[in-house]
Amino acid sequence: MKFSTMRRPILGLRILGPCTVGLCIVALSGAMAGCAGPTAQQKPLSFGAMGDGPRGDTEWPVLARQVAAESAHPQSAFLIHLGDIAKGSQALPEWYYAGVAALLKTSHKPVYVVLGDNEWNDLEDPAIGWRHWQKYFEGFHRNFDNAPATRTQPAQPDNFAFVQNGVLVIGLNIVGGKVHDQADWTRRHKHDMAWVDECLERYGPKVRAAVVCAQASPNEAKNGDFFTPFVARVAAFEKPVLYLHGDGHVYKLVSPWRVPNLVRAQVDAVGTNPPLLVTVTEDPDVPFTFDRRIGP
Repeated sequence: MKFSTMRRPILGLRILGPCTVGLCIVALSGAMAGCAGPTAQQKPLSFGAMGDGPRGDTEWPVLARQVAAESAHPQSAFLIHLGDIAKGSQALPEWYYAGVAALLKTSHKPVYVVLGDNEWNDLEDPAIGWRHWQKYFEGFHRNFDNAPATRTQPAQPDNFAFVQNGVLVIGLNIVGGKVHDQADWTRRHKHDMAWVDECLERYGPKVRAAVVCAQASPNEAKNGDFFTPFVARVAAFEKPVLYLHGDGHVYKLVSPWRVPNLVRAQVDAVGTNPPLLVTVTEDPDVPFTFDRRIGP
């Protein structure tokens, strides 16, 4: 595999070679290094991240192969699905939720799932989609005895958090698509922000970085009421934070995003490429690396 050796500073963060479509390294500038000083375990944390699929049952074999490959990966600690378990439609039958859940349960490593719009708010009847999602995916990590100790938010149990290898991982219900109920939308985002605040307060002093996972790409009109206070909270946290999401179907890396210690990464769709291998390193100058695993 050929690697670029270009070094390009970007607003306090820089992309360091090697950097290709297969592997990108996100580094904090020297000015940020002083913010590290973690007291937690320094071992790197790697995990697989997928989303936007399977888009129909024809992609179920693709998902099965990806889950099996992730289970066999020696460095990957867990797998997270970032929402949209199906292509957009007016209705999604219960057997589809059950089928995707069964495939994800074949993993030998813990699997976490966040909610997407295609299985909930974009349906003709979101209430039915919500009931099916709760039945098959809420607290999905409980299907795995080897999952790390995981807390869920009492006010919104589909939000979760855990710490592994000195890294705080937070899962949130932030979806794209249609705003089916503005009051519910606003209330949910308040719960999301409250969960981020609680987790950073509880675990922040003990970790070296945080990864926040959700389905939605940022949209000021739809979810700006979450992302505006979120970005301010991340800036105050000072340590490296990754916002990891689906929704856009193609890989995208924005570094930094809005503030110097925040990075945003969007994963490829299930039917397009393998899960993104995300690594939170032990190096405060190079906190995140991303491997699309599509090179030779």
